[in-house]
Amino acid sequence: MNNIKTFNDVLRKRLIIEMITSPEMAPYSKGIIENYLKALSRTLHMTIIMGPKVHSWAKKYDKNKYDGVEGIIMWAESGAQLYAWDKFNAITIDIYTCKYFSINQAIKLTKKIFHPKKIVWKEIDQILIV
Repeated sequence: MNNIKTFNDVLRKRLIIEMITSPEMAPYSKGIIENYLKALSRTLHMTIIMGPKVHSWAKKYDKNKYDGVEGIIMWAESGAQLYAWDKFNAITIDIYTCKYFSINQAIKLTKKIFHPKKIVWKEIDQILIV
C-alpha cells in the first residue's frame, strides 16, 4: 500500500560534493566521468533510465569561458549531474533522489575514483514543507 499522501511524504534526498583533484586528473576524460556515474548508480542502488551522457556542451557557446565537461545520468529514482573544470582541477557533483542512499558510500566511491586533494560535501534538507 502506498503511504504517500502529501508532498511532505516524498523522500527528497540531496547531496552536493565538491573537490579539487591533482592536476594529473585534468583534463577529465569522458570515460572517467561515464565510469563514475555508472559506478555511482550501482553503489547507490539506483535504476538507470538514461545516460550517462558526458560532453563539453558549454564549450560550444564560449570556448574561452567554459572549460571541462558536464555529465548527467537519470535514474528512476531521480539523477545526478557532474561538472568538471579542467583549468581549476575542480569537480562539483549534485545528487538528487527520492530514495534513501548512503552518503558515506557515495563519498567513498568518489574518493576512490578521483583521488581528491580536497573534498567537501553537504546534504541538503528537504526545503518545501506544505
